[in-house]
Amino acid sequence: MRMLRELSQLELEIGVAIMYSIWTRRNIGEFDSKFSSPNSVMKRARVCLYDFHDARNEGKSARRKLEQTEQSRKWQTPEGLCVKVNFDAALDLKVQKMGVGVVMKDGRGDVLTSLSAPTMYVTSPFVVECKALRRALKLCKELGCYNVCFEGDAKRVVDTMNKEVEDDSWEVQFVG
Repeated sequence: MRMLRELSQLELEIGVAIMYSIWTRRNIGEFDSKFSSPNSVMKRARVCLYDFHDARNEGKSARRKLEQTEQSRKWQTPEGLCVKVNFDAALDLKVQKMGVGVVMKDGRGDVLTSLSAPTMYVTSPFVVECKALRRALKLCKELGCYNVCFEGDAKRVVDTMNKEVEDDSWEVQFVG
């Protein structure tokens, strides 16, 4: 319900198209035993959304809005020869359950690897995002990737990591 309150109609439609595309990719692999590239998820979602808008007779104006939204959120190539690692987390305070997600891409934007993992007993959104970053760091270490650009949407976590002064708050110490 929170998504319905906080996202625009177009953002909801994009989210649904992406979720449907992920589900379709999974089913193709599971039931047809065919591999489908992770990059196909976004392409399929875009086509699905175009078809949806065309079916609702919103065609050109909806397509223009979608293209403008895509341009404003377009993936940025990492500088130099580094890989880009995006991390994020979700938290359900009612059951104190959370999950983290990490996606690693090369300079062309191709997915190198990704992961998602559940965790329990977390009560702070900041701690959840820190745990997502920690898992991203661990993944990079496991794969031997040391020239990495990290990207996350939690401003406080990003600001904390970019500080030149060490943060000794209890939350950061708890995550470490």
